[in-house]
Amino acid sequence: MNIILSVFFVFMLIPLSSNCLYAQFVPEMGNSSENKFASVANAFSFKDSLSNQTSKKHNDKWTNFNTENSAIPDNLIRVIAIDRKGAKWVGTHNGGIGRFDGNKWEIFNTGNSPLPINDITAIAFDKHNTLWAGTFGGGLVKYDGKKWSIFNKENSGLTDNFIYTVAIDKGGNKWIGTTNEGITKYDGKQWTIYNKTKSPIPHPKVPAIAFDKKGTTVWIGTGHGLCSLKGKEFKVFKSDSSSELPPEMTIYSLAIDKKGILWVGYKYGGVASYDGHKWTLYTKTNSGLPDDMVYSICVDKDNIVWIGTLGSGLARFNGHSWKIFNSQNSGLVDDNIMYLTTEGKSVWIATLKKGLFKFSGE
Repeated sequence: MNIILSVFFVFMLIPLSSNCLYAQFVPEMGNSSENKFASVANAFSFKDSLSNQTSKKHNDKWTNFNTENSAIPDNLIRVIAIDRKGAKWVGTHNGGIGRFDGNKWEIFNTGNSPLPINDITAIAFDKHNTLWAGTFGGGLVKYDGKKWSIFNKENSGLTDNFIYTVAIDKGGNKWIGTTNEGITKYDGKQWTIYNKTKSPIPHPKVPAIAFDKKGTTVWIGTGHGLCSLKGKEFKVFKSDSSSELPPEMTIYSLAIDKKGILWVGYKYGGVASYDGHKWTLYTKTNSGLPDDMVYSICVDKDNIVWIGTLGSGLARFNGHSWKIFNSQNSGLVDDNIMYLTTEGKSVWIATLKKGLFKFSGE
């Protein structure tokens, strides 16, 4: 059964809001008053079945999974995560969750599982390989392979059913970034709230959360800049003339590299890195970054920084030089990158219109 769906997105012209030690925002869709994309239309062909026809290889380096060549449930992929057994899990805008074991796809949606909604914004795995998924309107989902548990503002301490990101620290605590209620931390028993009323967090929207290498500092990307939490101490980072830090604006992604350097992806401000003392800003005017709208950042095992942009493809930065992959020069046929994660030297790329890509490295 083929379903043709047209989706339109509108930019707001003002700030609105794995393998990598990060989690990041994937913007809301549908009828929300805060849609965040330029107008596009896309057709989706949905298959709710398992299939051995799993992908299309553009060449030896690029592999694409979409609704035409595989059983992936949607071409708009919000998030991808890799579990402890190597299976790939994708969260989609309208097709629920897809699990790929390297051979076939298994689909979980509202029609065949307790999943409360098919719009999946975040996926993370704890040390027991239990899946924790954020939804856009259905709260938080837990799935251990057999049992489903749903947490929402009606039955738990979760403060918002609209979730941007889920990150799990070394202690197993779940940090849930929401659209309008800051962060809720869940330790398995108690819920702790960090919102505008109960903390110095600079904005109630939290699209991105990351932890430092020691696991002692929580980095928080909000709709109005960056803050950190160490123990009970909040620190809010503000832009000034002595800092390379961009103006306080929406942060879509955070990542920590192998040297402990923090990488920050901004809605309109490019990428900033912070070594604990100095900020360095990379934009399309002062570096090889192809676009200042950065949606995802990830770091591979060789400490290469991969940056996904909305509209200009994928950037690879080794600390000295840049390389760009886009629809004009590579097998990446969608320049709108929603999410990135790495596996060895491979990069998995979630896109806005063309499904999931795997780049097997150079």
